[in-house]
Amino acid sequence: MFRQAFFLLLMCFVSVGCSGEGKPSGTESAKGEQGSEPSAAAEPKPVDYEADPIVMTPMQWKEHENKLKYKTEHLKGRTIRITGEVSDMGINMGYYDEKKPATALDLYLPKDENTVNDVSCEFFGPPVWRSVGPGQTVTVEFKHSGEFSARPVDCKIVSVEGKPFPVVQASELAAEFAKDSEAVDKKYIHKPENSDSDFDVERKSLGIVGKVKEANKSDSGSVKILFETGQDVTVEAEMYYYIGDKVELPAVGDEYRVWGTYQSSGNQGFGGKSLGVSDAVPFPVK
Repeated sequence: MFRQAFFLLLMCFVSVGCSGEGKPSGTESAKGEQGSEPSAAAEPKPVDYEADPIVMTPMQWKEHENKLKYKTEHLKGRTIRITGEVSDMGINMGYYDEKKPATALDLYLPKDENTVNDVSCEFFGPPVWRSVGPGQTVTVEFKHSGEFSARPVDCKIVSVEGKPFPVVQASELAAEFAKDSEAVDKKYIHKPENSDSDFDVERKSLGIVGKVKEANKSDSGSVKILFETGQDVTVEAEMYYYIGDKVELPAVGDEYRVWGTYQSSGNQGFGGKSLGVSDAVPFPVK
């Protein structure tokens, strides 16, 4: 899931120097139920740049460089505090240091013509999925780099509130797919009616839980987990090699929860009669 965000970031950086933080397209943003948007929040207070820490909403962070006319050198070393709802989580390789992949959280932004991506907060050290999940409200802090293209890097969690998004049972997902695979694809994949390009496809993210049928780690470090379904349909989760050393393989029969980007055999994803999530990470928070 964050793999798509990484390439988008890289292309933007090389071509036009955009400063938008990465977010996998089609990510669910909801309170309590996947697929619905959070209700409109009250108008936030103006940002006090003399405060310590400097408190912002995700949208204020998104807009602060423009508000300051890209003169952000005076913010170098200052602590920024942002509170927002987690819309997604995964891995960001980070084009600034390919040898230091970071676990990341996306904070929800209301969609309009000026907001393409949510705000991506990157964490070094212990994987962030151990303590927070999509759907919860999180407060994070980080140091501003002073650069006009600054991103929330080396973030620390201050607080976590609320419940994460509900997960889908692997067996139920398989039964639904066996009955009408096209309907399931339409539920988790959006493609503009007038587009023939696969780049316009927006794949939603979701959580899956089920009993492990099989779990393997390849020589390269990538992980594949197959869930029991009771159907002639395979539900699987694929984790890429850059988190292989952060994941302990579950045993056969264990209940396991993952979060990732929807893929299926009918949409250039998994082969055969199968579906599940790619760019997956563990989703233990309940």
